[in-house]
Amino acid sequence: MKLSFRFLALSLILAPGLRAEPAHAAAMKDFVSSLGRLESVYVAVSTKKTPLKELETTLAAEKVQINAAADRAGVGADLATSLRACAALFDKTVQFMAKDTGEEEPRLWRTADDLAELTRLAKPVGNAVGAASRLTSAERRDLSAQVETNFGKKMIDFPRGDVAPFTSGSRSPFASAMWLVNLSFDETVNRTVPAATPRG
Repeated sequence: MKLSFRFLALSLILAPGLRAEPAHAAAMKDFVSSLGRLESVYVAVSTKKTPLKELETTLAAEKVQINAAADRAGVGADLATSLRACAALFDKTVQFMAKDTGEEEPRLWRTADDLAELTRLAKPVGNAVGAASRLTSAERRDLSAQVETNFGKKMIDFPRGDVAPFTSGSRSPFASAMWLVNLSFDETVNRTVPAATPRG
């Protein structure tokens, strides 16, 4: 009886360690939301429905939101570092935009070039939450649904640089980065990607 009680007590103590921080899922929700808002503004700017200044303003606001997600209690150091790197890129891009002068369309393409770095930063963000112990199946499904709401359904085949990664048709830096991050918590990816057919 005493042994069973000790085993139960030890199990209760160790239980939190068996399931990684729920803060990871919360931080990822914030990150998806931030990129979703930026995607929406980017599309509006690229279709000339919104002035470029709106993207500059939104980047500055989302830098604050992503840093707040990184600072949330319980977020692992690896994820926090990766999120802060994304926020720093947004800050640097805002500074470039403020100094850039000229017509809106060329400025937008230069801004997109500056934000291309986000695709490289997306991989460590995904790696930081990719471990099965860090997100439950329900959290993964919830995040995938959130991505789909913001960006459209994910393309099954890995997109080339000239192909939109989501069915929304956007080829923004935010969509490209989100496609890579989504792979880390999309449980269907290994089941839906067709095997390569050998050439005869």
